[in-house]
Amino acid sequence: MDIQLDQNTIISVPDLPGIQIVVNGKIWSFDYSKYWGPIWLKKDGTDRKCQNPNKAVWKAFEEWKNKHEHK
Repeated sequence: MDIQLDQNTIISVPDLPGIQIVVNGKIWSFDYSKYWGPIWLKKDGTDRKCQNPNKAVWKAFEEWKNKHEHK
C-alpha cells in the first residue's frame, strides 16, 4: 500500500492508547497524547463527537494525569 500525504497533513499517534477511568460508575475511555491531551472515545473505540465531558470527568482525568505523567 502506498500512502500519499500533502504538506498540510499531520500524523499523530497517542503516547498512551486505550486508557480508562471510572467516574460515578461509568467507564470513560481515552487515548492520551502529551501534545494533544485526551481524545475521548466511544465504546467502539472511535472518537466521541463531543470532546468536552462534564467537570467530574475532567477532575478524574486530572487526577489520572497527575498520578501517571512523568515530569
